[in-house]
Amino acid sequence: MAKKIVKFNEIEDALKDFAKNEKKLKDRNPYLENEGKKFNDIVKEFCISLKSENSNEDFSWIEKFGVISEREKYKSNVNYAMPTHVHGDYKNGLIYLCLLNPGMQIGDKESYNNIKYYYDNLANKIEKSLSTEGVKSDYYFYEQMDLEIKNNYKNLDKEMVKEYIYDENTSILTKELVKIKHYLKTHEFDKKWNKLEKKDELTRNIYYIWTYFKPLLEITDEKIKNSNYLNNHNLSDDYKLYGEGKDKAEIVTTNKVVNIELCPFRSEKAGALTNEILNTQFSEFSAYIIWYRIGKYLNDLENYRKNIVRQIEKPLFIFRSYSKWQDKLVATLHKIHNEEIDNEIIEGYIEKINLEFFYHFPNQSGMISQNNLKKFVSKDEFDGIKGLISIQNWKNKYILSFLKL
Repeated sequence: MAKKIVKFNEIEDALKDFAKNEKKLKDRNPYLENEGKKFNDIVKEFCISLKSENSNEDFSWIEKFGVISEREKYKSNVNYAMPTHVHGDYKNGLIYLCLLNPGMQIGDKESYNNIKYYYDNLANKIEKSLSTEGVKSDYYFYEQMDLEIKNNYKNLDKEMVKEYIYDENTSILTKELVKIKHYLKTHEFDKKWNKLEKKDELTRNIYYIWTYFKPLLEITDEKIKNSNYLNNHNLSDDYKLYGEGKDKAEIVTTNKVVNIELCPFRSEKAGALTNEILNTQFSEFSAYIIWYRIGKYLNDLENYRKNIVRQIEKPLFIFRSYSKWQDKLVATLHKIHNEEIDNEIIEGYIEKINLEFFYHFPNQSGMISQNNLKKFVSKDEFDGIKGLISIQNWKNKYILSFLKL
């Protein structure tokens, strides 16, 4: 049977229809399955496994998430390391950092009998790295959860673990900016912060700013007077990175910077990810988010032309390992259109989208900077990208000095 020949505007109509009802995206969100009960139960079981005295405690993230593959059976990272997937206001985001999967410093071929042995080893590695002078180790960079693992991993809070994996309310960028704010409250400012190094105490707590977002946040004193993206709102002082006080925190526009991993399961090397690991409902959800947001923008653009809305904001998507993402984008666009469409037509439409919305990194560096984004961007275009971020309460000269790095 011949596949249907469709025009690009028919595909766009399908995207706009997909984005008109949030339920269509919600139904494809594996973390909201059964009103979130399934995800909650998995995380609860994970926390219990770490506390258990049973040395044969059998817990595997990929198994609990429904990914069954004998080839992954003895890969400790994908089985035991806490996944991380989506963070930020993904329905309304402006800048989407689209990565392949979260990394891990433990070798993919290292084998541990169970999850408790894995985390005992991880805690020891982190502790050794932080206590040894001059060690050149990736453990000088750690995220909030790494601290919890080092200090208190057998009593991890369930809600904190859930937010670490999936958080549609607070972006990683926001969390790291808040870390800077609270750090500055308790530490004396020193000009040497202008020359922060990888091993410095604050630097290793802001992995994503250091690795990806630094150029987006570069602010000079001269820019403050005429800045169109700074404002006077405050991050609530009672805001906590996870949990209590969060209901009182103001919504900040840095949550429009969204992190998405194509695959939530961790590995040291991308080569450890097999097709079974990549071809899951979690990877599909990552692609559906992108199509939903593009469809939402197309609806906003149509309403703008009809004078129904006065202002619209165009999202952009920055990819690492784009070829892997493209495979999933093609597959999910077929499902959204709900027709048998020739792949050439789908790929042609994605090429059109690519020119309008997509950027990618030309190498392994993930720094979002003018010279590290393809298509090449001009200074004016990059300044426009920076302008999508509104940073709250960052006029303090100490923070400005830090952000110059």
